[in-house]
Amino acid sequence: MIRQYELVERVKAYDPKADEDSLNRAYVFAMKVHGSQTRLSGDPYFSHPLEVAGILTEYKVDMASATFARSGLSSVISILHDDAGRVLQRFEPGAFDFIFLDSERSEYPGWWPQLRRALRPDGLIVVDNAMSHLEQMAPFVALVKADPLFATSLVPVGNGEFLAVKASS
Repeated sequence: MIRQYELVERVKAYDPKADEDSLNRAYVFAMKVHGSQTRLSGDPYFSHPLEVAGILTEYKVDMASATFARSGLSSVISILHDDAGRVLQRFEPGAFDFIFLDSERSEYPGWWPQLRRALRPDGLIVVDNAMSHLEQMAPFVALVKADPLFATSLVPVGNGEFLAVKASS
């Protein structure tokens, strides 16, 4: 089972600004709540979600980095793997050319004002899993489609990609 310090180190490796204290508190809380529970196999309940968290801290970032390197665009792409709500507030209006969302779909409508503000004119937002999670995506899709500054499209590739292009001012 991944240890507390190992998880913190992995997260800090891809996000040096990660709040180490919050990570430690979350780990300790989860251990207190679930530490004595076991699975039918006898394994600690806590071990599986912790291992998944450890894997995911590296997997998607590594996959994205490799894809950008193959495309020859890694020198002009910055990967920000963080809480979108916090990240979007830190940047000036029009700071982003491209935003890719593959996160908590229920949060997207709340992020919409910041997404709208942070995307430059002619910028593109791509939202993953748009067709496989139609119900969860519906409130966000409705908001974006109702915005006269955005042209949208649903692309039926993989689990579906929802695209939104911000018009030139």
